[in-house]
Amino acid sequence: MHTAWAVTPPMIAVMCSALIPSTEETRMNASANVGDQTIPILPRRSIAQTLTFYRALGFAGDAHPHDAGYAILQRGDVELHFFAHPDLDPAACYAGCYLRVTDVDGVYAAMRAAALPAQGIPRIDPVGDKPWGMREFAIVDESGNLLRIGQQLEP
Repeated sequence: MHTAWAVTPPMIAVMCSALIPSTEETRMNASANVGDQTIPILPRRSIAQTLTFYRALGFAGDAHPHDAGYAILQRGDVELHFFAHPDLDPAACYAGCYLRVTDVDGVYAAMRAAALPAQGIPRIDPVGDKPWGMREFAIVDESGNLLRIGQQLEP
């Protein structure tokens, strides 16, 4: 079994951070504007498999009209991008992102409807309260990408 899935999730969230402009003054005064969004770009082996997998999880979207090797999928306010990597080994993939939601149990129930297995690749891990203050679950897609989905626990 791949050990990358056991890393502490808060570190994974760093992979999906926004870039701040380069001047020192701008960096010192920068703040996220309403509408700013961070979008993970994940590798995938097959556009057809990726579209089928994520559509079963409630995402909508398709291959990019100007680049068939690139796909954009959305589910509510969440947007995921995928780029072609046909030689990707799912068992050796370290790509992932953390998606914060307001109703993790509702999202988990909706995604369980896709009937993903509990082991292997792809899979869905159980939802649960974590010692780092999040209630979360994880999905590993058919290309080995890890999506942790969670919400902040009340103090």
